[in-house]
Amino acid sequence: MSLARLDLLGGFRLTSREGTRLEVPARKNRALLGVLALAPNHEATRQKLAGLLWGDRGEEQARNSLRQALASMRRDFADLDADTLVLIGDRVALSPRRISVDVTEFIAASASRDAAGLRQAADLYAGPFLDGLSSTDDVFEDWLRDVRADLLARAIRVLESLSASVSGSERVAVAERLVGLEPLREQSHIALVLAHVSMGQTALAIKQYEACKLLLKRELNVDPGDQLQQLRRVLDETSVTRSGKGPSSHSPVIAVLPFENMSGDSDQDYFSDGITEDIITELGRFGELHVIARNSSFTFKGRVADTSTVAKQLSADYLVQGSVRRAGNRVRISSQLIDVRSGNQIWADRFDRELVDIFDLQDEIARSVATIVAGTIRISSVGKIRRVPITQLDAYELYLQARVRFVRYDTILEAEPYLVRAIELDPNVASIHAMMAIVLSTRWLLEANPHNRELLETALAHGRRALKLGPQQAWCHKAVAHPLMFLGQLDEALAHLEQGVSLNPNDVWIRAIRGLCRSYIGQHAEGLSDLDACVARDPLTYDWFWDVRGQILLVLGRHSEAIKSYRNLNSYSFWSYAFLAVCHLREGDVALAADAVRQCLAAKPGLTVSAILSDPYRDPKILEGLRNDLLALGIPDG
Repeated sequence: MSLARLDLLGGFRLTSREGTRLEVPARKNRALLGVLALAPNHEATRQKLAGLLWGDRGEEQARNSLRQALASMRRDFADLDADTLVLIGDRVALSPRRISVDVTEFIAASASRDAAGLRQAADLYAGPFLDGLSSTDDVFEDWLRDVRADLLARAIRVLESLSASVSGSERVAVAERLVGLEPLREQSHIALVLAHVSMGQTALAIKQYEACKLLLKRELNVDPGDQLQQLRRVLDETSVTRSGKGPSSHSPVIAVLPFENMSGDSDQDYFSDGITEDIITELGRFGELHVIARNSSFTFKGRVADTSTVAKQLSADYLVQGSVRRAGNRVRISSQLIDVRSGNQIWADRFDRELVDIFDLQDEIARSVATIVAGTIRISSVGKIRRVPITQLDAYELYLQARVRFVRYDTILEAEPYLVRAIELDPNVASIHAMMAIVLSTRWLLEANPHNRELLETALAHGRRALKLGPQQAWCHKAVAHPLMFLGQLDEALAHLEQGVSLNPNDVWIRAIRGLCRSYIGQHAEGLSDLDACVARDPLTYDWFWDVRGQILLVLGRHSEAIKSYRNLNSYSFWSYAFLAVCHLREGDVALAADAVRQCLAAKPGLTVSAILSDPYRDPKILEGLRNDLLALGIPDG
């Protein structure tokens, strides 16, 4: 058995057989281990190592540097109680009997032709080789770049082969990871679109196409290629053929049909009925949905009827169906969401649980289903109307168009004209004013002009209008709280957020903002708990969740975790780059910190530290520490 484990994909980690983390603090030593790990038989000559790692020095100086590095590594390996690092004459090696290496296992598994081997390779590829490590030596940087490119190409081939070998939700997950590896690679987006299509998720397939189109235009200023555009035309034709109707102009109507008791015991009906009733209750907390009442839905209990007949009688756009099977102390609950107009199943999942506390279990399942169903309907509704010109949309459709742009920093300001037009058409819709409040306060942040309080006051006016129109809608409390936070009225903001969470505990948007507000007040651990709950609960996690989570982790001093959170962002604000730079600086990685600063200033030319630090932290030491670090990174004070 190997005495140590060396993981080089996605970073650097050396652990003993017992799982104890072994520190290798010197960058050159980590680089040296990376070179040996990829060398044939984990072995290389001193001349090769010196030339590769210290190529900017003379030959004698390079050899001396190598000797010092090897002596240092011997000390690093002292706790292994084994001769892991082998020095024989002019050769240096890692003993394969003493140490196992993830990149070696990945390369071997990547040649597999079966799904099991491909899954192993996919699991092993945790990210770029020696991620986070860089060097000023051109020779090593060229070598490192080539190695990373080769391993990335292998990972892409693995995921493409695996995507073609599996089906269902696993195929979607594999394709999503493929997109994550190379976001600008069109073939990866095609794989994800086809994975959604294979599951009947036309709305999600269209959403993925639109996301790819937006990304290509923003990053490369190009349109999708012929293959992807042809795929979109097929999706459009399929959608039109199946629906036979234009876009809906009312709030989506959803009916939850009684879940079928599959346990073979009619005495267990109470449990399946309870799950159904709880889902109806939880969906009712989302003000944007019209949920058919329990009495109407339950008229279909025990009846055999096709979905179109049920939907017609209930005037529903969407149906939730499911079943419950109990066996001993285990229960399996299956659920699916049907788009009545197209006949497609646009979401399905199952939940396997132990029956520890039956009431807690009912609450958990009901909230999970309600949150996922509400999010899926948002995407599906937008997919139906996004190609209609703005002048032909009614107020609700305009709201949906604004909503799809609302969730990313690089598109949120595009939501404003849709909301302006929606308010002109119908000035008495709470959800439209609520979204306008948040768009305007976010615009205040993105414009980086902390003195423009008038914009925040306008945002607050929309929030208060929303609250007057919909005092029992959780969204409206968030709409008031968001501008209040940046006006420095944290206690009032938190009170509204608490009330919003109370009205709809399933709304992860409100909980995420509450987490940020808690951090501003000084309750950082509680704020992080809110963000972690949001990420865990919502499979369609919004981009900015990761940004807020990263900021809280930064304040908590958990910088490496903050960096990982920021890496989940698809679009960065200037403050995201700034705070990421501070994390790298505090981790001692000056090169990555400088790179983040360059991206920050490119995103917002003329930016100053004062403009970045608009966060109303009550503890002045937090802002003081951030200010000092940002100044040290070369951002002007202003």
